[in-house]
Amino acid sequence: VGGNMSDLAYLRGLYAAGAEDSFDILSANAFGMDRPPDDPASPDVLNFRRAELLREIMVQAGDADKPIWFAEYGWNAAPADAEEVLWRRVSEPTQAAWTVDGVELAETSWPWAGVFNIWYFRQWGGLAPDRAVYYFRMVDVDWTPRRLYQAVQAAMQERDVAGPG
Repeated sequence: VGGNMSDLAYLRGLYAAGAEDSFDILSANAFGMDRPPDDPASPDVLNFRRAELLREIMVQAGDADKPIWFAEYGWNAAPADAEEVLWRRVSEPTQAAWTVDGVELAETSWPWAGVFNIWYFRQWGGLAPDRAVYYFRMVDVDWTPRRLYQAVQAAMQERDVAGPG
């Protein structure tokens, strides 16, 4: 889109250039867009499971021992009239449920997955509520928790150990 390079082509290019010894962890973004966490991976679709395609490239390059950490992860719960809905949109209840479901899918199916950084906890107050990016947040600018925060908090009550990587 607009001259952007595919993340898959970029990773293949890194390996072709011999960069495998230049990183210990692959950092990736995992935005679900408007698709559920179990939506199948496909090279022509941006979704959560696209990370599996990155992983395939790593395995093919002989780099299966490295984890993938997710620098930005989540779904956007922007209202239908928000500006710049690049990441598509889901409802707040869906955002909360799918965020937890995605981590649970990774815990059971992706032994190579490490850190999940939910995009984002709280913005600094410089984004207006008419912009879609405002609605990735876990808490409002005034620290009021959103459904996403509450769902993640409840899901984390049962966990006491960090994941691999």
